[in-house]
Amino acid sequence: MFPTKHLTDVQQNELMRDLVARQLKNQKLYTNFFVNPNKPAPYVTDKPTSFIEEPLKEECKFLADFCVNDKPPVEKYKYPQTTNMEYGWVQNEDCCNDWSCWDG
Repeated sequence: MFPTKHLTDVQQNELMRDLVARQLKNQKLYTNFFVNPNKPAPYVTDKPTSFIEEPLKEECKFLADFCVNDKPPVEKYKYPQTTNMEYGWVQNEDCCNDWSCWDG
């Protein structure tokens, strides 16, 4: 900034005050804002809470897939898909209380 080796503390303080005073004198606060004419304005999208009369086909398909995937594995698949699914898998409700249905 400026040489401070052979300046006293009073002289350094005076230089700093002068520097700050010049900066404050040239400082300008901008309060008038404007749109840049060289840059196109951004498009404004619809509000997400706006009312749509018909549900979209994609939404219906998503909801149908979501409902299928939300079921437990016993209701989704006819047979267990992995060996871990075999533990506790019940094929039909009649075998629940009848131990003769069980192998082993």
